[in-house]
Amino acid sequence: MRFPGKIGHLVLLILVLLEIITPVPALAQGPLPDEGDGGDGWAVLGDFVGIWLSNVLIGARKGLAAVFWFLEKVACGITRWLTEESLWSTVLDGLVNSLQGVMPSVLQGLFFGRDGSAGLVYLALMMAGILMTVPMLGEVRLVRPERVVLWAIVAVTLFISTTFGYDLLGLLEQIRIGAVQIVLDAVSPEQGLDTLVAAPMQATEEEIRDFSFALPAAFEEAFFPDPEQVAQYETVEAHFFQGSLLHFAVTFERETDESLADRKARSATGVGIAFLSLAPAYVVLLFGMVFATVAAGALVLIVFFLAAVPLGFFEFGVPILTGIVRQYAYLFALTLLAAILAGLLAGVGTRAFEEGGVPDLAGMMAYVPILLIVGIAMQFVVKMAWSAMTGTFGIVSTSLSMVGRGMAYV
Repeated sequence: MRFPGKIGHLVLLILVLLEIITPVPALAQGPLPDEGDGGDGWAVLGDFVGIWLSNVLIGARKGLAAVFWFLEKVACGITRWLTEESLWSTVLDGLVNSLQGVMPSVLQGLFFGRDGSAGLVYLALMMAGILMTVPMLGEVRLVRPERVVLWAIVAVTLFISTTFGYDLLGLLEQIRIGAVQIVLDAVSPEQGLDTLVAAPMQATEEEIRDFSFALPAAFEEAFFPDPEQVAQYETVEAHFFQGSLLHFAVTFERETDESLADRKARSATGVGIAFLSLAPAYVVLLFGMVFATVAAGALVLIVFFLAAVPLGFFEFGVPILTGIVRQYAYLFALTLLAAILAGLLAGVGTRAFEEGGVPDLAGMMAYVPILLIVGIAMQFVVKMAWSAMTGTFGIVSTSLSMVGRGMAYV
């Protein structure tokens, strides 16, 4: 007796649950076994349960890989926003334009006075004259006459009569920002830092900017293919009977063991690569933090430098201005260091995962040592950037105390 299709499956399930029938060997040939010799029919059902559980495992691995991929895209998105050249250029242009509109008149008033009040130029020259006429006060050395005249000429030329000084400061900051892009473009002109994550995940530029839980198409096809397209099936006939008068035979289509093992191995490799890709995503996020921290510190230094320009007339103001310049050079070097480290990792990743090639765990494991080295180095760079940021505000605090001590002599 045969029951076709879904009806046969339903009848089989009811009879099995009620223990009315017992299974016999699948694909049995020849005469039916005697009653009580069955048992392999249950093995057929067990195989189907095992296949179902394997598919659940593959689906779970795919879901876990999708979560890893989403976190990696978020890290790249945050860094992309923090390092967006147009963003910082807009902030810089707005800052420079504001300074150009405000600082010339402010500096002119401070230098030469306003409404009958004496300016810093006249005050510094007067103090220099007093020091020259009274040698006993020469040890204090608050003012040097040659420096007053020279600094007045430089400051007036750069920051009062023209906007050349403001443009120069803006150009230096543009060079600092552009240097990062030059390093990254030399490695991957299309995706930049996103290459660190996109290469092992076989993602396109559009896919890495799509903040959904969908895996990249090429990655999914390689490691989590549709069973309907890649799975191989075989026909299994299960015989069930009770005594010699009742006999059921149900035909199944099931995936072969080799096909299922291949899909399970692919899924394990896929979730492993997705997990290991969290490391370059972490490096990308660290670079974004470094870039944003350094950029904020550089803008603070630009503003403070312009505010400290009048202090150049006095001896105590020279260490303040030189300290600001040295701090800015330090921030410039930190930016280049972070960019070179990230570019090195991107270059290694581009070579390890060639375009169009299928990544594997061996390639990822060769990638891991470089990841560890760059990741550790980038963590130190983050600490250095944070120290530089706090050091920038420390310079401001120290400068104010130096101004207070210097003015005490006036």
